Amino acid sequence: MNRNFPRFPNNTFITHKKVFLIFIILICECKNILSQDIVESTTVKETFLNNNRGWTLSNNFTTISIDGNRYIINFNSSATWNSRINIPNDIKNCLLNDDAKVSFDLQLLDRNGAMTSGIGLVFDQIREDYNVIYLGEEAGRIFSSIIPRRDNAFRKPIKDGRSVKFQSNTTYRITIDRKFNNYRVFINNSLILSFAHKEDIQFNSLYFTTGKYAISNLVATKSTFVTEGNDIGEEKNFDPSKHNTFILLAGVSNYPSTDYPPLNSPILDITSMRNFWLSTTGGSVPWQNISFFPEQEATVRNVVNSARKIANKATPNDVIIIYLTGHGYWGGYYCCYDALLPYEVLNDIIKGSRAKHKLVIVDACFSGCVKNIITPPTKGTLSDESLTTMFRFSVSMAGPNTSYLMSCSSIEASYDGTNGSNSAFTKGLLKALNDRTDRHSGYIVRLSDVYSYLTKYFQKWNQLHASEEHLQRFTVNGERIEKLMPVIMNPQLVSENKNYSLPLAIIN
Repeated sequence: MNRNFPRFPNNTFITHKKVFLIFIILICECKNILSQDIVESTTVKETFLNNNRGWTLSNNFTTISIDGNRYIINFNSSATWNSRINIPNDIKNCLLNDDAKVSFDLQLLDRNGAMTSGIGLVFDQIREDYNVIYLGEEAGRIFSSIIPRRDNAFRKPIKDGRSVKFQSNTTYRITIDRKFNNYRVFINNSLILSFAHKEDIQFNSLYFTTGKYAISNLVATKSTFVTEGNDIGEEKNFDPSKHNTFILLAGVSNYPSTDYPPLNSPILDITSMRNFWLSTTGGSVPWQNISFFPEQEATVRNVVNSARKIANKATPNDVIIIYLTGHGYWGGYYCCYDALLPYEVLNDIIKGSRAKHKLVIVDACFSGCVKNIITPPTKGTLSDESLTTMFRFSVSMAGPNTSYLMSCSSIEASYDGTNGSNSAFTKGLLKALNDRTDRHSGYIVRLSDVYSYLTKYFQKWNQLHASEEHLQRFTVNGERIEKLMPVIMNPQLVSENKNYSLPLAIIN
C-alpha cells in the first residue's frame, strides 16, 4: 500500500513542555443590563466604608486599617517577602466568569526603608508553594511581574511585564480584565502584562512587601452573553466589505536539509487555500491582502516580518488568518525553509494586534503542541520546578480573540497527500469550508462549524486507516529511537469559546 508520509523531520527531538498559566481578577455582585439582548452586566463598587465585606484589619507584622474610603496597609518589618492577608470570601467567590474586569486605585505611600515595595495577588497554590502577580515600584518605575514562591523562597520572576514612570504622591489606576481564557493588566490604561489561564483560579490572599499602601475605588464588572448559539451581534450577517481580511500563507515541500524528507502537498495546499479565500465563498479577499510564501520564500524572517506587518496594519474591524503547512517539530515549532519558528514567537506578534479576530491554522506534525502550551497540566503530577519551567516557556500565549486550528495532537503526525493531491488535513478543511449539506444559500460557515465537521471527518478517516502504521524516528536523551506508530489524526481547536463565531465562508 502506498501510505501517505507523516509531516515530521527525521531528527525530531522529544521534549515535553506543557503549560501552567494564570489569571487575576476581583469581582462582586449587583445586576444591570448593559446591552439589550446580548450582554447582561453585573457591577459592584467597593467603598470600604464600614468594612461590610470584612477586609482584614490586623496582622502579626502589619497595621491595617480603613481610612475613609481607603484600605491602608502599613508593613514595617525588615522581612520584605512574607506578609499575606485574606481576601473577603464574597470577592473570591465572584471570579468564575468568562468576561470580567476589575479596576482600583493604588497609592504607594512609603517604602518603609525597602528598596522596592509592592502588592500582589496569590493564586494557584500547590501545597505550600504559590504564584503571585506583583505590582510594585523600583528605580523610578511602577511595574508588574509574575513571581513564583518555591520551597519557602521567592524565585526569579517567571514573566516581567512593561513598566511606567513612577511619581510619588500619585494615584495609579490598575485594571485587570478577562476575555474567556485571556487576561490583561493595565496601569493608567497602558497594557503592561498579558497571560492566559484555562482552568478556574484559586485566589487565596493579598500579598505585599515592606511598605505602605492605599487601595480605593474598587469597581468590578462581570458580563454574561444571554444570546444562545453563534449569532452574536453584527456577525449575524457576514459582509466582507465591512472589514479587511489579511492572510499569510507559507508552505514548504522541499527543504535544504536532508533531515526533512520531501513532501508532496504543501505548495498545492497553500495554492488551494489562496484560491478559496479569493473566491466569493471565502469572502473575495483582495490579492494585495494575501502574503504568499512558497518553498525557499518561506523563511523565518519572511514569515515573522509579514506577520508583524499585518498585525500592525489591522484595525479593530479586521481579521488576520495565518496558514502554515510543511514539517513540524516536537515542542511547538513549525519548520520554515531555513530554520524552526516557535509558535510562541508567532503568537507574541499577533496577540498585540488590534484585529477583531486572529486565526492560526497549522498543517504539520505535532502542531497540537499549541494546545499543550495553552492548557495547564494537572496539578500534583509534576515537580514544582517543572511547573515553573513550563510556565515560563508558555505564559506569553495570551492572545485576545485568537484561535488556533491545528491538524493533529501534540503526539501525532500530520499526513501528506499523494503527488498532485492535498494533504489529509487540508483536504478535510476545504471540504468543511465548502460543505453544502443541509446548508442553504447565504449560510455562514463559522469556525465552530469547521471544527465540528473536521472532528467527524477524521473519526471516519482514522477508522479507514486503523490497520496502518508509520515509522516514527525521534531522539530521547541522545538516543536515536525508531518506533512504529498508528496512523491517526485528531485536529485540535484552541479557542476562547467552544461556540466561536468567526465567519470563514458563505455558501453561495
